[in-house]
Amino acid sequence: MYPFTDIKAAEIAPVCVADTRAKSTVSVVGLGDVGAVIMACLSSLGHYVIGVDKNPDALLRVSQAHNTGLGRRLNRGLDHTLIRTTDDIAYAVRESHVTCITPTLTQPDAQDPDTIETIARSIGVGLAQKTGFHTVALNAPIAAHPMADRIAGILETISGKASGVDFDVTVHTDPLCALTGPARPSANRLN
Repeated sequence: MYPFTDIKAAEIAPVCVADTRAKSTVSVVGLGDVGAVIMACLSSLGHYVIGVDKNPDALLRVSQAHNTGLGRRLNRGLDHTLIRTTDDIAYAVRESHVTCITPTLTQPDAQDPDTIETIARSIGVGLAQKTGFHTVALNAPIAAHPMADRIAGILETISGKASGVDFDVTVHTDPLCALTGPARPSANRLN
């Protein structure tokens, strides 16, 4: 079901169930090819991952992962209760430390600013309902720094919280760097 089923990144490490208590919980918005790989990689490192997609078929693909490198990683994460899926972005934000937005490149509207802004509004609702710092990482095919400012403004308006104080927004062209790469010192970083 996933065209990139032999991606080596999905094979980087065994699931470390005993180590999960110290790991961050990450919500991944968009469960296309990139989102599925991120979920598999993070769960194989022992992180709890909440996959979010409005498309029921995408949620079903994750819950019924097949016997490929990526599918085996997703199945292990599901078997060890490291992976959950939902269509509720606000819930996923409330339950996580970091949210990674992974727009699906194959969907025509996925990179549309209006679509990203709709996602940002739902993230803002979740932020308003939680305490603690939250990082929002946007994976974009090109560095879209003006989009980060737009997202931050939406999050401030909807959540009533302050960018750089209560949350941070980062933009990266590499989806895993969005979660582990350079960020402001106050940001949630994955261990």
